Amino acid sequence: MESKQLVPLLQDEAVIDIIPQKPPMSMLDTVYEVTENTATVGLTVQADNIFCDDGYFQAIGLTEHMAQSAAAHRGYLAQQNNEATPVGFIATIRNLKIHELPKIGDHITTQMEIISVVMNFHSIQTEIRRGDDLLASCEMKLFLREDM
Repeated sequence: MESKQLVPLLQDEAVIDIIPQKPPMSMLDTVYEVTENTATVGLTVQADNIFCDDGYFQAIGLTEHMAQSAAAHRGYLAQQNNEATPVGFIATIRNLKIHELPKIGDHITTQMEIISVVMNFHSIQTEIRRGDDLLASCEMKLFLREDM
């Protein structure tokens, strides 16, 4: 997979505005791209992140970061349509593979793709990379409450 130069679409507080998670639970600081079925987001791992331990961003943080990539996708699209940001919950996680934990100071990017939508359940595939290195991947099923 060839790396392409990513240009931020949203950063920092603008990202927090489109996701339901707020500090210290927000695990995104950049949105690079959003299409109808995909999103590319990023995070620079900070030492004060609640999911950092012993100098590394732990698996639970990577998992939450992957779920929030979907939140950013839905939130961005909702914002573009002047709608409220939907709240989602992780229903299932499948085929979680963690190859390497990122260190404090690393910048990770995540690509999220919607595989299917059945009622309010969204199945997604995600990959987290540091540069060209694949750090983690999984499939998730998320339940979105669109009535909140």
